[in-house]
Amino acid sequence: NPARLLLALGLLLALAASAGAATTDEQRLAERFAPLLEVKEQQDPPCDTSGEQYIPSAVEIVLGRRNIVLRGPADDAGSPAPTAADLFGKGAEWSLDYPGNPFDPGCTYARDAIALGQGDPAVAYAHIVTQPDAPRQLALQYWFFYYFNQFNDLHEGDWEMIQLVFDASTAAEALDQEPVWVGYSQHDGGERASWDDDKLEREGTHPVVYPAAGSHANYFSSELWL
Repeated sequence: NPARLLLALGLLLALAASAGAATTDEQRLAERFAPLLEVKEQQDPPCDTSGEQYIPSAVEIVLGRRNIVLRGPADDAGSPAPTAADLFGKGAEWSLDYPGNPFDPGCTYARDAIALGQGDPAVAYAHIVTQPDAPRQLALQYWFFYYFNQFNDLHEGDWEMIQLVFDASTAAEALDQEPVWVGYSQHDGGERASWDDDKLEREGTHPVVYPAAGSHANYFSSELWL
């Protein structure tokens, strides 16, 4: 049975299109198109892996925790209780090390995520970006942070996203139109659809997203995907 998360209610405006605070137009745009996520409910929470154990949460649930350690390529001891400032600018060779063994997770991560405040409320981070070589395109991204990836490639921490693209230069211009297309992340790749594509389910202006149970890859419908 699916449970629908109205991420519009837990939307955090992490709008980094400019160095300043988010504008009213950016806030309105992010709220207008905030996604709805359909997740598979657990029959026996929190340890039932046939349903979704993790829902999008504020990244703060893993920051400033003494039992979570930031580890780098030449830092065997690591740095406990890392903050956002500690993570800023770090490359792919850096990672957060949680309590537990990701290769034998059991129910450790599911219980810890709940104890740390997972999904209270469900959260999406909105990010508006442009790039110089595409002056008439604006991307509205929604990023989702999951505490753990419970699938074949077991790992601690999981970022996924969807992206809406507008033929616009500013959020104010985008407010007067519909997106040109929508892209959903799927592991190392993704899938996209036009705004009026039959495969894109919408509730008004809110795209509906189906994250795969455990892996959190984003799909346009609820199916068994191989």
